[in-house]
Amino acid sequence: NYDDLPKPFEYEKKILTEIENISQEYSKFKKEGNITISFNILKDALEMYPDSEKLNNLMGGYYYDRNSFEEAEKYYNKAYDLNPRNPSYESN
Repeated sequence: NYDDLPKPFEYEKKILTEIENISQEYSKFKKEGNITISFNILKDALEMYPDSEKLNNLMGGYYYDRNSFEEAEKYYNKAYDLNPRNPSYESN
């Protein structure tokens, strides 16, 4: 929840909330087996937010699940580069 961010960060809070909503939408379609829709959601979202660590990490997972390890590594590395302090990115 990003409600705790100070008032000057309203724009950032809006973006983070939008990325969270996109992530949930992606997960919903993925869980339902709608692979094409879930991929397109991430692809479109990364065009809008290429520096989102969360979206890059999800795209890495998308490619990893399809045994496309080189592509997965590219997105996992970008997520890590964007936030090396996130311990879950070290294990990707």
